[in-house]
Amino acid sequence: MTRYIYRKRRLRLAAGFFDIIVGGVYRLIGLFRRNPARSLESLPDAPKIALVRLDGIGDVLAALPAAMALKERFPDGNMTLIVRKQVAELIANLPFVDNVLPVDNHPYAPRTSLIQSIRLVMRLSRMLKAGDFDVAIDPRGDPRVILALWLARVPVRIGASSAGGSFLLSAAVAYRRDVPETEHNLKVAAVLGSEPRARQIELSPEPALLEAFFNRHPDLHNPFFVVHPGASMPTKTWPAERYAGAIDLIAERHRLLPVLVGGEDTLTCSEIIVQSCQHAPFNLVGRANLKELVALLSRARLFLGNDSGPAQIAARVGVPTVIIFSGTNDVSVWRPPGDNVAVLSHPVECSPCEQRFCPSLKCLLGISVEEVVAAVERLLRA
Repeated sequence: MTRYIYRKRRLRLAAGFFDIIVGGVYRLIGLFRRNPARSLESLPDAPKIALVRLDGIGDVLAALPAAMALKERFPDGNMTLIVRKQVAELIANLPFVDNVLPVDNHPYAPRTSLIQSIRLVMRLSRMLKAGDFDVAIDPRGDPRVILALWLARVPVRIGASSAGGSFLLSAAVAYRRDVPETEHNLKVAAVLGSEPRARQIELSPEPALLEAFFNRHPDLHNPFFVVHPGASMPTKTWPAERYAGAIDLIAERHRLLPVLVGGEDTLTCSEIIVQSCQHAPFNLVGRANLKELVALLSRARLFLGNDSGPAQIAARVGVPTVIIFSGTNDVSVWRPPGDNVAVLSHPVECSPCEQRFCPSLKCLLGISVEEVVAAVERLLRA
């Protein structure tokens, strides 16, 4: 029996009802037979593969080992990643990725409307059809993406049986919330015969961009550490005042220049930090794209931040990384790989909640400045 990922009972019932009724019609009566899912044996020796991940930076990075595994399995094949436009520049030059197709839509933004979802399905299906792919993979198992794969008539369709619509797939892998995300992606890719072993993904800056970036910011020729105090949700954001306290202690003890990074979601907390710090941070919030962030991190002594995309990037650049996890996500699922990574969390009975707002934030408030600085000290000594 399918275990759906929805936490709300009505959504689980709706997905189950859809799969039973529509899936039954699809299988037994032969409706939609003009576009059946083909068996895995029909694959050519050098297939054109599309891997779709339209969620956040961390989700895409967790899927990269699966893309690498598939490229190893089909070295003469073509590996295309379909990701959000924001993430595309980050992975464009990886050696095992042949093409990156950006999508403007953000399907998992709060209050995504039905019209926006329909537009996403139609645009994605046109993109897939134009690519003439032999295989398309959706590790997340989003019904909208699965529908787009079917509409594009991709011969072999693989995904997760987690949210409904898996009857349109050639093969479906069960999604479990307690399995590390990287491991889940590898299991989905293993359906095509790839080895589901762990692979280390390393992000490195482009030499020309690296030189140009630091020439524009001569202050960064001094030793520095990077802080990302923002996050995609308020429930993932450690208080700005505590960041200011930790920044001052780290800057004073190690004589490092604090550098703030982030996007629009970081503007408010970065202003509070700048006003509260005794050691004035170098503020790059809103002034560095993802490629420049990789360049910055490649020369940093340390990264400190919330559970977010920049933290996932930092871990894969290889800089000593301290990540503050709230109770929204399961740490064991989303902890990035690497021996140079330290994660801090405060256990609470309601975790993981996946909520955007919380009246108490006791999971975050349970993490003190002293704990964060101690974790930094341990990493820097190592």
